[in-house]
Amino acid sequence: MTKSSEIQNLKKLLQSSETSNILLGLQLLPSYAQSPELISTLLFLSYFHEDSTIQNRARIFFLQLAPVRVRKEVLYSTLDPKQIFQVYKRLLKYPEISGVELLQMLLIHNEFCQVKTVLLFCLEHKLNWATVARQITLNELTLVHKKELHLLSRHWEHLVSLSVRQLVISDLNLGTLPRQIGFVKTLQKLVASRNTLSRLPASISELKKLKTLYLSYNRLKSLPENLGSLPQMEEVHLNHNALQSLPVSIGRLQKLKILHLSNNQLDTLPESFEQLQNLEELYLIDNRLTALPEHFDRLTKLKVLKLGGCNIASIKHQLERIPWLENLAVQNTRWTSLPEWIGNFTQLQQLNVKRNYIRTLPKSLSSLQMLHSLNVSYNQLKELPEGFGNMSKLDNATLEGNQLAELPESIGKLEQIRFLHLGHNFLRKLPDSIANLRNLETLILEYNQLTKIPIQAGDWPKLQTLLITGNPIDSRETGRLKTVLPQAHIYY
Repeated sequence: MTKSSEIQNLKKLLQSSETSNILLGLQLLPSYAQSPELISTLLFLSYFHEDSTIQNRARIFFLQLAPVRVRKEVLYSTLDPKQIFQVYKRLLKYPEISGVELLQMLLIHNEFCQVKTVLLFCLEHKLNWATVARQITLNELTLVHKKELHLLSRHWEHLVSLSVRQLVISDLNLGTLPRQIGFVKTLQKLVASRNTLSRLPASISELKKLKTLYLSYNRLKSLPENLGSLPQMEEVHLNHNALQSLPVSIGRLQKLKILHLSNNQLDTLPESFEQLQNLEELYLIDNRLTALPEHFDRLTKLKVLKLGGCNIASIKHQLERIPWLENLAVQNTRWTSLPEWIGNFTQLQQLNVKRNYIRTLPKSLSSLQMLHSLNVSYNQLKELPEGFGNMSKLDNATLEGNQLAELPESIGKLEQIRFLHLGHNFLRKLPDSIANLRNLETLILEYNQLTKIPIQAGDWPKLQTLLITGNPIDSRETGRLKTVLPQAHIYY
């Protein structure tokens, strides 16, 4: 074996991630102590390895082997591991020091830095990243400065070699995505939210492994027609843009499960929407929709539908055909009534119809035995149906901002209720049965016309917050409440 190959084998021992291999290499080192090829490796071990025994042994050989000018540079430097790159920058001017070897050691013992930091350092100082990285992979890359993106824009092939799966380039004021992004074919998640994107490059269709796409809070008015050429796509976030239409090809995203389109300017959805057979969650809040696609009821896996702020008063009949929903939000949609067919939504767990003009709730509401969250705040309700208390799993009910003058006796049957908001109504008294709410934690009764709360010691054992501000309740009653509810914070 030649001396050159022997030194290379010795380097492998010294550059190992195993402490035992490094110690073996240091034992063999005296035979090669005059080999300048070892200076960079010994420098790292001397000052940046976490094992003090290795540091001390390596430092002896480094000080023997390194030229005087290199020794002085090191001895007069603050060798804080957190400032390792500042030290490296100064050492790169010496031909005896191999920047590539130093960075290789950093990647092996990377408790001091991230792979991204080493990559950007290489690009900035024109070091051969391919040689440094070897078999290194990088699952996630987050860029926080535009300068970092500029460095990478000419070297996207490095992201390919790193097998990057997740790329985060948010908050960089980007007007468009680099067309070279299509080279990163290993990408599974792309996050480019909160930029100023006005268009997407056609090359985005080359990301055949992409599963998740975040483009929220940009300025997109349209999407490329080839967006449907992403066969693995499962989740797309496009909320808070300026989209006026969607490409017909969106129907080809057969694996799509979650689609966020809220806060755009959509007035229609393409008929191809019905092809999204695996869609589970659809968010369309604050658009200009007046209708849904004709065969919308073919989305048989849809569980979450949020249409708040859309002009959908005329399409209630379309909603009636999708009773398998678990979460329905139609707030601020100008509804004047909640249809009787809502009782057919037997899987419904969350219902939000706040800020409408609803005057009555249907009797069929009591059929929603899976419902645990109900929000009918800021409507025009004057009463609740007698069967309101039959929703046995209801644990959160928000009824504020209506015109309720009384509550049904059945409200005491809501055994699971934890949060009950009845503020800003016209309540003069509460039914005695309200004392039966054993799991109640928060009760808001502010700004009604109550003079008394009908509870005794031992009622509401889990209550933490009682808000009765804005009621004509005298000091005697508030004193009594403090006595019977010693564990609760009472605001009056």
